[in-house]
Amino acid sequence: TIGEALKFLILNGPGRTEKELAEAIFGDSAYQQRVNADCALLANRGEVERRGAGKPGDPYKYYPKEN
Repeated sequence: TIGEALKFLILNGPGRTEKELAEAIFGDSAYQQRVNADCALLANRGEVERRGAGKPGDPYKYYPKEN
């Protein structure tokens, strides 16, 4: 699933933005909206950590959950 792919990418490349994650899954022309909901769900479940303000100058970046 997309969620599983996102978790794999975040664990193996922490600090990626939603745009970078979308491009890693769907290719260079991917839109970040394709992964927004899945990234938010992972963060809300506590499976990954989301940092940043979600704005153009400070986009959300995703990291493995720190214990």
